[in-house]
Amino acid sequence: MRIRILVAILALSLVGNLWLGLRSRSAGEGEQDRESASDGDRVAPPAPGEAALLGRNASDSSDSVAALRARLQAAQDALTETKAKFAPFETMDPIDAILYSGLDLSSKLRAIAALPDSQRMMTAWKLGRDLAQKPEKSAELLAVIQETHDPDVLRMAAEIVRAGGLSAVPEEAFNGLLTIVQSGDLGERRMAAAQAVATATSGQQNPALLARGLEALAHAVRDDPDPQVVAAVARWSADHAMRQPVLLDAIRAALERPLPTEQRRLVAGALARGTFQVDGGQEIYDRWRRADSPDLKDSLASGLVRAANSMSAMIHPGETPEDRKARVEKQRADFIEMYRGTTDSGVRRELVRGSFYGLGPATADLLRTLANAEREPELKEKLERLAALAEEGKPVESDRILYDRK
Repeated sequence: MRIRILVAILALSLVGNLWLGLRSRSAGEGEQDRESASDGDRVAPPAPGEAALLGRNASDSSDSVAALRARLQAAQDALTETKAKFAPFETMDPIDAILYSGLDLSSKLRAIAALPDSQRMMTAWKLGRDLAQKPEKSAELLAVIQETHDPDVLRMAAEIVRAGGLSAVPEEAFNGLLTIVQSGDLGERRMAAAQAVATATSGQQNPALLARGLEALAHAVRDDPDPQVVAAVARWSADHAMRQPVLLDAIRAALERPLPTEQRRLVAGALARGTFQVDGGQEIYDRWRRADSPDLKDSLASGLVRAANSMSAMIHPGETPEDRKARVEKQRADFIEMYRGTTDSGVRRELVRGSFYGLGPATADLLRTLANAEREPELKEKLERLAALAEEGKPVESDRILYDRK
């Protein structure tokens, strides 16, 4: 349906423009004739040499009309060709029509950006996965990042890269991306370039290029004025649990920036993922305790959740039973303090889930303590159910109860 509408609009545009051209030409000539007629007897007969010139003008006018008619026929022919080209897509799903059309990559990205929210990211990732199997397309994706000025296209390019669509980055292109990350003209361009640098850095075998890539990403997360650039680097760092000191130090500095809540939580997640298996979340607990605003506290708690729900608790080789008991008791006290001091109930729910995973184990007495501390009625009822099951020694299906899953 969308394809037919686009073709119809194209047809009306082409035919309409040419018809107006013909009409304006005819109207102009008619106006000239009326002006000549209105002058009547006041116009002197043409001199002998002028008659030939008037004849040539009439011939030129006829040629112009013929040229416009030829253009109209050419447009009609082009329309017929366009209809034939798009005919196979008329019965296709609109998403497949975008992905498998003969459009260039920039046009595909622009079309994806225009999709509804519910379809946009899924389609971008589908295209990214497809491009991952075609290394020869990497040059076209890099060209889009370097050359286009459409922010929507650049945002989609960043998602394509994140989905794995960039599989080959020559050294010359890598150097160009580093320059864009540090001084690109558009925030969206810097974001897409940062995503590309991050992807290339992940598999970089050249120590010098690896160091330059990490430094550029550290600069982006620490200093870039656009929150979406900060978010792109933080998300990638969290996804890969990056632990390089140059990057972690920049992430620590980014936590002190006045970022929007969404981006600040991504930064906190990057720090937690980079340190969790080393200290079991202790740095996040300490920072949470020192935080001077509810938003920063909630962001740090959210970051701890990001790590705990995807990573195992650290192993302490050679730890004595006494040491382990003291450590577990301290972590339990830190966890309960964080839970009580977190204002976002959604983050508190995620903390409960984390207590079954990386922050675990979630014992019956811990769940009862959390239930007694909870002030949001719906979450409190769920915690009481979890605590009752644990107290009775029954299997505790935390995700099913916390998220109302069947």
